[in-house]
Amino acid sequence: MDEAQRFLRYLTPGLTFVILIASYSYLSQHDWTLKFTKDFLSQNSVGTAIGLFFVSGGIGFLLSAFHHVLFWSPIYRRLALVTDYRQVLEHAVGTGRLELRLRDEVQDIAKRRLSHAGSWRVVSSLWHERRESSARIKGADRRTVSLSDIMHGAGTAFIGAVAALVVWAYLHLRHTACWPGGSFWIVLVVAVAVAGVHLWNFRQTVEHCQGVIGTMLSNELRLERLDKKRPAVVILSETDLESQTPFKL
Repeated sequence: MDEAQRFLRYLTPGLTFVILIASYSYLSQHDWTLKFTKDFLSQNSVGTAIGLFFVSGGIGFLLSAFHHVLFWSPIYRRLALVTDYRQVLEHAVGTGRLELRLRDEVQDIAKRRLSHAGSWRVVSSLWHERRESSARIKGADRRTVSLSDIMHGAGTAFIGAVAALVVWAYLHLRHTACWPGGSFWIVLVVAVAVAGVHLWNFRQTVEHCQGVIGTMLSNELRLERLDKKRPAVVILSETDLESQTPFKL
């Protein structure tokens, strides 16, 4: 990903966050929003526009950081918002196309299962080891990188939609002396629906990214097994496996 794409990956969710707050505020508090916007822009329209542009990039970076923290969390795992390649790898092991070994070969890995993060590390290792040597992986690499960017962008946009709802509700309640009227509840329903759409979009992109990479890698390991007459070998560390403690989230 070049620098322009990297910046746009942060800028777009940040701008979306700002636009959502402005839209919700306009619909729920029309007069106050227009007055605030007019006063804000009248100070220095050009400088304000440039500043808002770069601030949006900073906001997008913060939203992206929250997304990546949550990406491997138990909450996202329960919502199926994390790429999970364990079934792909377990199938490859079961068919003799892949062999997983622990660095400490004294331990038995047969009864242990990869963690979500561990499966991602194994798939990343297998993929990038073959990115130059395999014409199939090399040909698909650009598309998979694009899918990964889209997936994380959708996840960051979802975080931004939730954050915009919270910030808008806070601003509205702070500037309302009485109990919220009908416009507040209507906009609240709209904001929840927008966050729901972003959540659905994020989940779909996770499934597509996982499906494409899993299919390509499975096929590559199958052809490699036929060609070399031996399975690919990946050396694991203890952190790649699920915890053996009885308490699991």
